[in-house]
Amino acid sequence: MSYLINFLLFQVAWFAGILGASHQMASLGAIVILSCLGIHFWCLPKQQIRAEALLVARCLALGFVIDSSLIQTQLMSYASAGLIEGVSPLWMCLLWAALAITLNHSLAWLKRSYWLAAILGSITGPLSYLAGVKLGTGSMPNQVITLIALGLIWAIAMPLMVKWSNRSTSW
Repeated sequence: MSYLINFLLFQVAWFAGILGASHQMASLGAIVILSCLGIHFWCLPKQQIRAEALLVARCLALGFVIDSSLIQTQLMSYASAGLIEGVSPLWMCLLWAALAITLNHSLAWLKRSYWLAAILGSITGPLSYLAGVKLGTGSMPNQVITLIALGLIWAIAMPLMVKWSNRSTSW
């Protein structure tokens, strides 16, 4: 898959998820994200699908745990809540899946250095949440503490996901 197409699919998924949630149309956002994931998998060579699906599942599960923990600790709240109170909403989990499809493609360059992945994660992770909050997806009751926590979380999560993507590639 072209790195540009992969990057564009992620951007469409992110904006659809964020704008859908901020306009009380989280289901529509989730459908668009799932469509982007579907296009990605449709474009993959058949021998890569299983490994990529496992990577997506791992990242989705990690995101569910992280975001549910942020909700439980009241560091984050979301405008379009999940089906079960206190756990990460579906659209947010799907954003982790959308990020996962970039790890072997448009973000494959991160595989050269876990340190680079940690630095990038510690900056872009919190900025992504902050952008989502600014676009109306939810709130950070204590913004400074939440951004610091997110920086630490993403400094660990990004290299972990990159490590998983290294394991998933045999192509």
